[in-house]
Amino acid sequence: MPTLPHRLALLFLSLSSPLLAARGHSVRASPLAYNCTQTTIPISVSTQTLDLPLREPQSQLELTGTITQIVSTTSNVTAAAATGLISVNATYQIYSELCIPAGFAPGGVLEFAIHGVRYDHTYWNFGGPGSKYNYVEAAINSGHAIFIYDRLGVGKSSKPDGVREVQRATEVQIAARLLEHLRTNTSGVTFGKVVGIGHSFGSSQIIGVVDQFGGDLFDAVVLTGFSPFGGGLASTIAAFGFSIAREKDPVHFAGLPSSYIASEGMPNDQLIFFHFPAFEPEALELSSQTPGTATLGELLTQAAPPATGYHNPALVVTGDKDFIFCGGNCFQPLNGSANMVAATRDLVPNAREFDIYIPAETGHAVNMHLSTPTTYGVIQEWIKRQL
Repeated sequence: MPTLPHRLALLFLSLSSPLLAARGHSVRASPLAYNCTQTTIPISVSTQTLDLPLREPQSQLELTGTITQIVSTTSNVTAAAATGLISVNATYQIYSELCIPAGFAPGGVLEFAIHGVRYDHTYWNFGGPGSKYNYVEAAINSGHAIFIYDRLGVGKSSKPDGVREVQRATEVQIAARLLEHLRTNTSGVTFGKVVGIGHSFGSSQIIGVVDQFGGDLFDAVVLTGFSPFGGGLASTIAAFGFSIAREKDPVHFAGLPSSYIASEGMPNDQLIFFHFPAFEPEALELSSQTPGTATLGELLTQAAPPATGYHNPALVVTGDKDFIFCGGNCFQPLNGSANMVAATRDLVPNAREFDIYIPAETGHAVNMHLSTPTTYGVIQEWIKRQL
């Protein structure tokens, strides 16, 4: 039987073939008949977050000083330096969109998508109807329903304390509660198989859901823009050039706590999310025009422990030039694996099938590169094969 690295290499070569590339460019058809229902869902949470050793910055000077502490080689402002736990008991309003194709049969496939830091739910329908970057339409064209939402502290969802509340633990529980909401038929539609798909921090949350709330909650998972490599986090945080969001963009972010922070601008976004020249300048411009925030709390609670209870299939899709999770080169060995993407196996060690796809000439935002249509084709073909 082929070894795991050998199997992964075979998969990468097969998924890079001209035939699948052609399929990748045909995953969407236009126009598509589907309907998206916008709903704000109240989600009650009872969890514990980390008592992090920092406060709401009182000025931009203090925020920059805090960021410097976080990224320094001897930092004491990390999750490991937390002084204890904080109980969080609250109900949050979570904005969501459930998109269902025409003729969707009861018991059909649902994709449950979680975006990462800097973006909101529009990461998944980027460019709007008819765009080749619109992952919602790739799922719809495969006959799947898809659920997208604004994570806590983002977009149209609630924006509580960005240090104490907006952390990974809270967001993982919100994701699990949203999944329960969808499975209870409150939308009037019944679903059969459910595929969890995440990007970046959203992938970490997908792993958190199956780790903490049951390995069978998802019938398959797709982790994009992700690996277990944590060595790029400090350089990424520095590269954002974070400003206090309400001061940088008072039109969109007026009234937010000072723990909500925003990227400095387009050059910063390009450095972190895009690989030159393998993207359309218009995609970068649109990305930077879409206002987005992060919080200090979520920046310091990114890590995903292994989900040993997850046994269903897993696919990891990370661009070969991913800046955050590969330091710009995903083909470096890591933890005994042939490359950094393959090392994600350590986070889902008991998945009955584990596959990877590394799109060439692609940065962290896999949904916004010239390779995107092919990548979508690979993902949809893999889901079809698993379900």
